[in-house]
Amino acid sequence: MRLQKWAKDMVDCQNSGLTQQQWCDLHGIRIKTFEYRCRRVRAAAEEYMEEQRIAALPQQTESFAAIPADAMKNAQDQSLGMPTMVIRFENATVEFSNGVLPAHLKMVLEVLTHVE
Repeated sequence: MRLQKWAKDMVDCQNSGLTQQQWCDLHGIRIKTFEYRCRRVRAAAEEYMEEQRIAALPQQTESFAAIPADAMKNAQDQSLGMPTMVIRFENATVEFSNGVLPAHLKMVLEVLTHVE
């Protein structure tokens, strides 16, 4: 309630055409008190804006994809060696070898396109 009154006083002062000192003298408020109130109103406005910015951020959720059991068997059957394709993300890396089945590659790429 106080902050709303102080914010209204700030607007009144700005729209009055008077200096802050003149406006304060006219309304019986010490200039230091008025400046303190202005700081408090600005701080509250900044806090509110930060809360709104955070609330507008997309909520991060973890997603998991089911991988068929035979996918791992196929990977184990392949000879060890350097991957032929590497996809890097901020927090993960996906590597594919020459022997990757097209169906598995397609499945992994589909999962990656739907990760939030």
